[in-house]
Amino acid sequence: EFLMRYIKRIDPNPKTIENIEQLKEIARSSMLFRMAGTYVLHNSRDILQATRDEMLSIVENGGFTLILVFDKIDGRAKFFKDLKGFIVEFEKYSDEQLAGYIQGQLAMDPRLAQILAIYCNNDVARIEMEIDKLKRLGKEITLEVINENVMPSPEDKIFEMVDSLLRKEPQRSFELFRDLIELKESPIKMVSILYTKIKQVLQVQMYADLSNAEISGKTGLSFYQVNMNKELIGKFTLDELAKMLKLVHETEVKMKTGQVD
Repeated sequence: EFLMRYIKRIDPNPKTIENIEQLKEIARSSMLFRMAGTYVLHNSRDILQATRDEMLSIVENGGFTLILVFDKIDGRAKFFKDLKGFIVEFEKYSDEQLAGYIQGQLAMDPRLAQILAIYCNNDVARIEMEIDKLKRLGKEITLEVINENVMPSPEDKIFEMVDSLLRKEPQRSFELFRDLIELKESPIKMVSILYTKIKQVLQVQMYADLSNAEISGKTGLSFYQVNMNKELIGKFTLDELAKMLKLVHETEVKMKTGQVD
């Protein structure tokens, strides 16, 4: 809703499309019939497979304006790297700004509105989703209602998923993975956090007989990181962790170079 206000400054009557196939069909039709206008495609995963030249060709041949909207952009992904010169990023709104917006959508105390914004990591798309959910409850909005119904931020879920995986809790880690996919969390981000965590657990496990201060000195990890990772050691052997680290690294490289999704 916020972003549409900016888009309507470009074109008061933008048209929303669903996927890249619909976009290609519009481009083909434009060769025969004038299809000028502005088309908006929101959070399309399939379009990330397109190349820079393909995207520019579609727009130039179609003779229309195309606006791709993503709630999150992973600058390491090939698609965004190739189109970097065309990307405009908007800073997140502050807690106070979003609290006012939330109160305009749903009656609640200003303090609770700010808490909801913080819980959603100031992500407007998530806030709108949570507002819709809270409206359907038909209840007075209290802190207890928010705590019971608002999901933790996706990044918290990533860390929980990774920890579950390293605790050998496959069912829980898979449930969290499905939640993250549903929330459209970046796969590259998930893999990157997984790599970092496996590396830290491997480092701590290598020096498990030493004191926390000595482990910190040898690995460069903070005392907090050493303590957190000590809870995860011993589930896998050092050899297994090393193999996992190599596999995750190879996957991350392939994702960043566009070889796999």
